[in-house]
Amino acid sequence: MNKTCCFFGHRTVNNRVDLQEKVSRLVEELIKNGFSIFLFAGFGEFDELCYSVVSQKQKIYSNIKRVYCVSDERHLNPRKRPKYLQEDCYEEF
Repeated sequence: MNKTCCFFGHRTVNNRVDLQEKVSRLVEELIKNGFSIFLFAGFGEFDELCYSVVSQKQKIYSNIKRVYCVSDERHLNPRKRPKYLQEDCYEEF
């Protein structure tokens, strides 16, 4: 069974380096405990930080999936998706 984790956070973050280290340790622990699907909202510094961490972990753990949670159902159609939502940045939408 695939376990899922979602990241939806603040627009701005303080102490970015400290937070990135904490998130990296947390994601590593989650992966070791069977989490392989990571959901993102894609807005704000926290989401960007978490996306970056998970993308780095994906280089080590190839089974990880990054899933973008669309706020508008039309964006499930690749032709109607905003340009900032690039197909190769996520495994699913």
